[in-house]
Amino acid sequence: MKSTSIGVTALMIAAQNGQTQTVAQLLARGADVNAAASNAAESNGATALMLAAQNGHTKIVAQLLARGAYVNAERTDGLTALMIAAQNGHTEIVAKLLDQRADVNAERTDGLTALIFAAENGHTEIVPQLLDRGADVNAAKTSTGSTALMLAAQNGHTEIVAELLAGRTDLMYAAQNGQAVVELSTKRANVDAAASDGFTALMIAAQNGHTDIVALLLAQGADVNARAPDGLTALMIAATNGHTKIVAKLLARGADFNAARKSDGVTALMIAAANGHTKIVAKLLDQRADFNAARKSDGSTALMIAAANGHTKIAALLLDRGADFNAARKSDGVTALMIAAANGHTKIAALLLARGADVNAAKTSDGSTALMIAAGNGHTKIVAKLLDREADFNAARTSDGSTALIFAAQNGHAETVLALLPRDDANWQMAQDQLSHLQPQNLNNEVLALLAVALPEGELRNSIITSFNEKNPDNEINQEGNNILGAGLEMYKTLKDLKSWHKSYLTDPDLGLGRPENEAENSANERFFKLLTNQNYREEELEEDKSVAELVLQSASLVINSGLGDEKALDPVRKLSPEDFYKLTKKIIDRVKDESDIQKSQAFDLVAALRQDRTDHPRTKISPASAERMKGQAGLCIVS
Repeated sequence: MKSTSIGVTALMIAAQNGQTQTVAQLLARGADVNAAASNAAESNGATALMLAAQNGHTKIVAQLLARGAYVNAERTDGLTALMIAAQNGHTEIVAKLLDQRADVNAERTDGLTALIFAAENGHTEIVPQLLDRGADVNAAKTSTGSTALMLAAQNGHTEIVAELLAGRTDLMYAAQNGQAVVELSTKRANVDAAASDGFTALMIAAQNGHTDIVALLLAQGADVNARAPDGLTALMIAATNGHTKIVAKLLARGADFNAARKSDGVTALMIAAANGHTKIVAKLLDQRADFNAARKSDGSTALMIAAANGHTKIAALLLDRGADFNAARKSDGVTALMIAAANGHTKIAALLLARGADVNAAKTSDGSTALMIAAGNGHTKIVAKLLDREADFNAARTSDGSTALIFAAQNGHAETVLALLPRDDANWQMAQDQLSHLQPQNLNNEVLALLAVALPEGELRNSIITSFNEKNPDNEINQEGNNILGAGLEMYKTLKDLKSWHKSYLTDPDLGLGRPENEAENSANERFFKLLTNQNYREEELEEDKSVAELVLQSASLVINSGLGDEKALDPVRKLSPEDFYKLTKKIIDRVKDESDIQKSQAFDLVAALRQDRTDHPRTKISPASAERMKGQAGLCIVS
């Protein structure tokens, strides 16, 4: 029996809205119980029975069925009343429709059945109803190949997965040797069926983190090493998404921990390392996963991948298990150290260096080293660590002869340039030779200002100053260095390295700048060094001072007058590296940059005295040439 296609009727409206009495009256007056809507897009050929089933109106469904409603009528998309009721979780209506012989395996135009609808939406009571009536447990959606089991696994419906795996046992009679015998046939979900993308229910559950469902599937014999077309396994999928418990269950069932994707050779260990799943990496390493396996596409190892993504704990785990820290990518010779240097992962770089990574290894493609890479990206802390490990400051890229210093300057990383400037005279000429290849007009203000301060008098410094002045006509640097923009100096405001100096100054009278017998001087000097080391004042101390600048100048005067000529008074200053001493002088100047000329002059006197002592004192470690570079800088005045 087929439904008649007409417009929306009063019966359809009453059935949709649950108006039981109205439905009864309309049926009594001969309303067409099987009429199907044809002029309402949302109804899509629905009958009154479908509309009542959709909205859960059980009594109306019973009324319509009693009046001969066609139970298997289909909408234009193939949907039936049973599918609609199953999709919406109306258990009693499903039972009534099944009792009226609704087709349990009818398919929508895309292959979906009532069982698939119920399983996908987690309707636990409806699934067994349908299975008991012979629903095809392995029916699949046409477009994706998804079965009821896959969709239930995807959405975490554990009870339904168990129901589908248990299946139903049918009695079958057959003739065998002339005698009637009873055969048992169990219909259960195919646990290893694959969707059109190659994913099985186990892969789907692993992807979505449904641990209990994974356990159920494995208990029913799911293939733990089944592969999607690209070679992807459930273990790789779980590792991607960080599902540690599922990884453990898969490994316990014999998952191949060294299986690799066909396209690129990526393994579960590489995937976990990339995504920062430390516990999963540990579990895979406990299974002796190959930590030196290389990705096909470029030869990257798990260690390189961890270094690229900044996962320090994972890098440490891999190194502890013996990962090759000097392994190089076959495509370009890049090592884990270079990768860490490129991405600014200081802790990983330090870790690799501590394990003995080759600090001067070079890329096969262009000869770049980790130092060049870190310098070019402005990763100053990594540059410092590489230099401490004797990275070759003079190494040059084979393609164009560029060095780390050139990269840092070209890319505008002034702080990195400072870290790379030599601390001994032997390398200063080489540094100047390198810098002579630069085009000053292409450098930013910060680098230009820094080089104008750092370089000795000469043609190179003059060209630097000229370029700066051309870019900044309102803030020129004159040739004597008496007026310089503060752009290259702001980075030195925090003197962390001086904290230990300050501590020893306070606790050891022999190293202090103040006189132990002069409490006033000690108090002023202590507060002066609190300023230099960015230590916090007590509120009452702040109230005593008219301004920070006045305190600095007061303390500076005491230092000059009382401590400068003493043999041991300035030992802490003399022991500073040239770079830290330079920072100290800038700090003093920075403190008065917005004050009066008189105050600035007093601060400059202090700087000049400190520099003169550093040059003259026999214990000073700064060379005459380096002192010459600093000479005359007492007159630096930072302008806003």
